[in-house]
Amino acid sequence: MRWFWFDRYLEFVSKSHAVSVKNVCMAEPYVIAYSKKSPNYPSSLVIEGMAQTAGLLLNQTFDFKKKVVLAKIGKSKFFGFGTPGDQLMIRAEIENMQEEGAVVSCTCHCQDRLLASADLMFAYLDERFQDVSFFDDAELISVLRNLHIFDIGKNKDGSPIEIPAHFLQAEQELIQTVQDHS
Repeated sequence: MRWFWFDRYLEFVSKSHAVSVKNVCMAEPYVIAYSKKSPNYPSSLVIEGMAQTAGLLLNQTFDFKKKVVLAKIGKSKFFGFGTPGDQLMIRAEIENMQEEGAVVSCTCHCQDRLLASADLMFAYLDERFQDVSFFDDAELISVLRNLHIFDIGKNKDGSPIEIPAHFLQAEQELIQTVQDHS
């Protein structure tokens, strides 16, 4: 996952739910390429935005140490499209978390209009994949800060979620490396 298909989190409650926003822009090449006569945001990217919103919500519960992957798209329905100028609101709500994976219910709205809904199943990769790296910790903490996860994220009791120590260490090491090369 090198691209993020939402712009930032608006709400983030650990082990519960998250709301993210995606601003649809005419300047995004896939908006026009998807349908030249009627530019709109592709349904596949709506699903990807849902999966990313939900996947980071799940991964935060493990301090971003587990490898969480989308395993299956359950029932999904599309009721319309986002078009340039629209702001899409993606809501992900954890329905069931177990040792091997989770089920998350997602919706995508544009104002009061429901555009899509889907049930997404996620799997947690086991130790066979421990040497596979999806992200460098310093890279991921930078992305998570830009998505505002630690600015607005809360635990169920209302206390702020903490930045995992391994992220802070990676961030400090990167800063030191940059300073050493200056």
